[in-house]
Amino acid sequence: MAESLELLAPAADKSVAKAAIDCGADAVYIGAPRFGARVKAGNSVSDIAETVRYAHFYGAKVYVTLNTVLSDAEWPEACRMAWQCHEAGVDAFIIQDMAWLTADNRPPAVWHASTQCDIRTPEKARMLAEAGVSRLILARELNLDEIGAIHAAVPVELEAFVHGALCVSYSGQCYMSEYLFGRSGNRGECAQACRLAYDLVNASGKRLQTGLHLLSLKDLALGAYVADMAARGIRSFKIEGRLKDICYVRNVTAHYRRVLDNVMAEAGAAAYRRASVGTIRLGFEPDLEKGFHRPYGTHFIDSAKTGEKASLYTPKAMGEAIGRVRSGSGRRWLLETAKPLRSGDGLCFFDAGRQLVGFGLNEVRSEPAGGRVWIQTAKDVALFPGAQVFRNQDLAFEKLLRSDRAASRRVVIKGGFAYEAGRATLWAQDEEGIAVRLEWPADYAAADNIERMRDNLRKQMLKTGDMPFEWTDFDTGTPPFIPIAELNARRRELLSALYEKRVAAHTAPVVTAAPPAGTLPPTDENGRVQTRLDYRANVANEWAERFYRRRGVTQVTRGRQPGQWLMQCKYCIRYELRQCPRHFKNTDPDYQQDLFLIYKAHTFALHFDCARERMEVCALKNGHDA
Repeated sequence: MAESLELLAPAADKSVAKAAIDCGADAVYIGAPRFGARVKAGNSVSDIAETVRYAHFYGAKVYVTLNTVLSDAEWPEACRMAWQCHEAGVDAFIIQDMAWLTADNRPPAVWHASTQCDIRTPEKARMLAEAGVSRLILARELNLDEIGAIHAAVPVELEAFVHGALCVSYSGQCYMSEYLFGRSGNRGECAQACRLAYDLVNASGKRLQTGLHLLSLKDLALGAYVADMAARGIRSFKIEGRLKDICYVRNVTAHYRRVLDNVMAEAGAAAYRRASVGTIRLGFEPDLEKGFHRPYGTHFIDSAKTGEKASLYTPKAMGEAIGRVRSGSGRRWLLETAKPLRSGDGLCFFDAGRQLVGFGLNEVRSEPAGGRVWIQTAKDVALFPGAQVFRNQDLAFEKLLRSDRAASRRVVIKGGFAYEAGRATLWAQDEEGIAVRLEWPADYAAADNIERMRDNLRKQMLKTGDMPFEWTDFDTGTPPFIPIAELNARRRELLSALYEKRVAAHTAPVVTAAPPAGTLPPTDENGRVQTRLDYRANVANEWAERFYRRRGVTQVTRGRQPGQWLMQCKYCIRYELRQCPRHFKNTDPDYQQDLFLIYKAHTFALHFDCARERMEVCALKNGHDA
């Protein structure tokens, strides 16, 4: 049987969720009113219920995020909220706290283990699968072989990110924001400490780098690897961005819908199938270079490939490269570009100090020869001949993405009409075989002109109004005379009935099985059994502690102790700067000493575990590791 491949899009709210579904998402993930990993992206239960109804019409799914670490005091409210969302029909919950896998007052729901659970080994995957998780959202640092090993180890679904912003630390294992600003990423309040500018110094006190964004990674873009990921067992392909606007979500979702459709077409119907239905029509051409994004990278997915992974000079969006400055001064500059520019567009460039400078366009005038445009900026800018210019705001493209014509999605149906012996029948069936019939007693007069009546019947029935259907065929039979007003009323009744039947057909299944009593113990990244857990296990309540004690853990430390280990990364600063002695020749000896990051009054030690390709960031206290 063909495997279902799901495109999973982010939704800040119900309007973004609907836009994502219209552009081809097979599922959306959306924040509960509280306790999601994006504290500013909460939604009311009524809005979630509306989103569920919209999604289920297309056979799409809605996953609600409850992926923060909970305190004992918060558990009753979180549990009530989960029950409300469950009763609203959500298809699954995305969770980080192990309390959801052991508490006896939780709803009988489907549970997906968040990427915040730091799932990067088969042993961790097996423990969560045995504990009752139906899907694992894998760490973004895994390569194809590591994904394949986890797929071979567990019988549950695997989900992976394919696009969007990337945390420098393993998710769920970053405490930098909390340490610096008192805002925990595990509580949905990340202050993005990884996007700050740092100095790099060595043990001799030599400043090796100044003011670089040494922990700020490029955005992820794995469209070229979707087929390989599917072959290794990934069944859900996730787009990051629950804080992104409707323009971003429409554009990126539409792009990856095409990618996934091409992968399925090349593999054949026997291999893969879409996870939802509906014909999608776009009013724009997807373009990943437009809209918000940092430079793109494929990062760790292909272990054979290396390359720069950080956006060292800016954590901001640069947009699409449009050309270079030829000449000019003040507010008037001549650009060499093949891109159409418009007044109001936003441009940016790196100045002589490698700082990103943005400016708006007041006026654009093309040169007769083509390929060059004169621009007048909104203010004097320090442009210079040869400067590469990027467009980070394309107003025309954004206007198109925000319009009601940006995208539509229709379920294909066919149907017919029959009249015999004083009884009329109207029926419709969709592309999944879901069908409805209307029958009513009637004593219609014969039509004076059969062909004209057939034309009228077909014309009225092929209308859909505001219903998201699209007729492909309608059999008129031999109709009697029926007033147009009645035809329209019967059509609306028929399509409304089919709409409701479709929504009901895709209602989330009721989970009736008792929660599993798993006993597999937690392990470290080397597969060794852990009997003592520190703050990095993210245990903050009694239920989560019980989860681990049932699995042989004898000591559990709740919460985080300030001043300790703050971050573990697959990314390595020495490698990024081409100063890793294992991979590069002629490295600078200054980089082979102990290295430190400095942010204002804070100093952080860097520990390099080259054998396991890890870098750790630790806070210092009185000049020594805390």
